[in-house]
Amino acid sequence: MADPSAEVVPDEGVPTSAGERGSLVIKDRAIERIAAAAALSVPGVVRHSGGGLRRLTGGDLPRADVSTGGRAVSVNLYVAVQWPYDAAMLTRRVHDTVERRLHELTGLRVHELNVLVVETAVAEDGAADEAPQSVEYLESNLVAARIEP
Repeated sequence: MADPSAEVVPDEGVPTSAGERGSLVIKDRAIERIAAAAALSVPGVVRHSGGGLRRLTGGDLPRADVSTGGRAVSVNLYVAVQWPYDAAMLTRRVHDTVERRLHELTGLRVHELNVLVVETAVAEDGAADEAPQSVEYLESNLVAARIEP
């Protein structure tokens, strides 16, 4: 058993500051997955697997294409949404959610984020009987959630 009164002396060869220990590399694929998962967390965005050629080319939605440079990232995010929907409100909510989540998990600043609705999905028979859920999204929420660079 170690002596609790023994003095701990740091090894002189071991770097102590973060810059001396190395660097963290976040792969584009990880950023793509974070963006897609964040988009799916928004009510109205649905997972969609296309048929035909889209299935062969891996065109599942949501899908993100990213470009990183320095400490910033640009994202093109392709989503499928459940019909009916308010396009402006839904895309704004997706934009804000994805931007916030990317910053929280990676520390990267989102330079550009384009949300493209490329598919609509009609509610399935069981879900069609239910009344559509209204989503309240106030302008004050946008201001409060904005990430300062």
